[in-house]
Amino acid sequence: MHPGLAFARTEPEDIETLIKVASTSPHAPPRLKDMSTERLRALLGGRDMPNMEDRARLLREVGTGLTDKYDGLAANLVRAGGGSAVRLVELVLDAFPGVIPWYVCCSIETVKITRFFALRVP
Repeated sequence: MHPGLAFARTEPEDIETLIKVASTSPHAPPRLKDMSTERLRALLGGRDMPNMEDRARLLREVGTGLTDKYDGLAANLVRAGGGSAVRLVELVLDAFPGVIPWYVCCSIETVKITRFFALRVP
């Protein structure tokens, strides 16, 4: 199995493989903390996208928030939500204030997450 697909299985050795792949990825939170417009462009195969500097800034924010508050693991962010989709959105907005303009999208995603994981909503 390709290491990038290890998440599809739940055996402990597969989880360890996933952690190793994720921590060495150019997209790992500690690497995202240092994202520049030039590096983002390189990750996109040299292509430009609208608002490249804003995109790089948001990636830096995600890398910093995950690294500083959740030991670099999105799973720790989800666990910190304690089973509440509302709390999870609060934590996301706290860790990544740049997503506030997309809060409506977060609200929609909360409904999807709640339905998918059957989380309790206070």
